[in-house]
Amino acid sequence: MSFWQNRHVLVTGHTGFIGGWLSWQLIRLGARVSGISLPPPDHSPSLFALTALADNMAGHHLIDLRDATATEAALANICTTHGEPSIVLHLAAQPLVRAAFADPVGNFATNVMGTAHLLQNLRHLSKLQAVVVMTTDKVYLNREWVWDYREDDALGGYEPYGCSKAAQEMVAAAYRSSYFLKAPTPIGLATVRAGNVIGGGDFADDRIIPDLVRAVRAGQPLAVRSPQAVRPWQHVIAVVDGLLHLTQSLAQRPTEFSQAWNFGPPAESVVPVAELVAQCCHAWNQTAPDPQGGGQLASWQNIGDPNAPYEATLLDLSSRKAHQKLGWHPRWGLAETIEQTIAWYHQWSRGASTTDLGDLCLQQLAAYDNDFLTLTR
Repeated sequence: MSFWQNRHVLVTGHTGFIGGWLSWQLIRLGARVSGISLPPPDHSPSLFALTALADNMAGHHLIDLRDATATEAALANICTTHGEPSIVLHLAAQPLVRAAFADPVGNFATNVMGTAHLLQNLRHLSKLQAVVVMTTDKVYLNREWVWDYREDDALGGYEPYGCSKAAQEMVAAAYRSSYFLKAPTPIGLATVRAGNVIGGGDFADDRIIPDLVRAVRAGQPLAVRSPQAVRPWQHVIAVVDGLLHLTQSLAQRPTEFSQAWNFGPPAESVVPVAELVAQCCHAWNQTAPDPQGGGQLASWQNIGDPNAPYEATLLDLSSRKAHQKLGWHPRWGLAETIEQTIAWYHQWSRGASTTDLGDLCLQQLAAYDNDFLTLTR
């Protein structure tokens, strides 16, 4: 905790799902958190708005990283107002496979050039110690094999999203070797590849848990596109925990930890979509919220289309390097991950206030850490 106390941390993508949980954890640990991001979608709820996250941050700036001039201006404003950040955690991205198919050019502009614009500006910060760029497990050249992917396996991409994130890895690697590690005082720059992340507060399109919640509230069966696709499911807090483990090591020993890292769940959490759906439905129905928030989820249906755009059917990550070199291990298996996720959505469905939902995030973060750190509001 002492590492983060009063440390100025910049989070990009703080209005998003993972970025929101990361920001809450940093605030809980005593950091001063600034953020730059697009606004959350106005057609659906967001963790950012539902928990009044902006009220607890040092700075909150809405910009598009595709705009190099706006990126430079926002960073200058943050440095002038709050001081230079010593840590930057880059999560801002276009995160959806199907959205990338619909707008491949916009997808590449955000994930590749947005990262380049940010890193170019960060080069000139004098107090910067560490930068972590979050990509995805889909950066790997997927061979549909049964083995888990390691950090030194080949990068690739059969579709625009995975390809853009593999390119993002290459942009980070180029800046790392050409600039960050060659600075008078080396600056750590690492990338993180995480498995499929679930947890309370995700309302994005084309994601299984948000789709489940929307189906319940609409009184309709859950539509599932790829029930047999196998994915590594993990709670968002586990990924946040891995990010912070890595960042601290990276700041203290930049040359040693400036590399790519996988963060995935235990083997028992690598299951087909259909199994995840069955467990989530059971968990939801056991403690269904009162009628105004939606009832029970009666069924789900396969709406798979053989002519749909490509998505990998088998994907798993090896996290052995993170286990051995960072001492990081996910603390929740699939059952606990689902229990905590459904509990969050039940509270939201019952009309919990922003204060209550923010406190619930803090309680789940504390439960994961098995301690009693709380935010002083």
